[in-house]
Amino acid sequence: MKSITTVFFAVAIAILTGSCKQNLWNNPHTDITSQNIVLSSFSEPTKTLDPAKAYDSGSYLFINQIYEPPLQYHYLKRPYQLVPLTAATMPIVTYLVTNDKETPPKNNLPTEKTVYNITIKPHIMFQQNPLYS
Repeated sequence: MKSITTVFFAVAIAILTGSCKQNLWNNPHTDITSQNIVLSSFSEPTKTLDPAKAYDSGSYLFINQIYEPPLQYHYLKRPYQLVPLTAATMPIVTYLVTNDKETPPKNNLPTEKTVYNITIKPHIMFQQNPLYS
């Protein structure tokens, strides 16, 4: 009697595992499993999609997929070093003192403004700032 029960369970397991396809029974995404897509979940909703206002890691998971910053850190160099990402070159920094007069960067005069001139790589689309159009 034991051998018949063992054979029955062995046949049942073979039938069940043989009939299982690559897709799981409880897979709601059967239409995209053959594509190169990563699916993940989020523990809380995003607070903002504005990169200037975002402060939590949940928002940055979305922001990093939408916006590319002009500079990024080189991922192998220590101490950290900035390298251009969407910028064509590193920004040109201009230090201005009273009456918008330019001063050398090594000068110890107090600066009123610091102007960063960032040239964007060609063929990169961005929203033009209404102040400068």
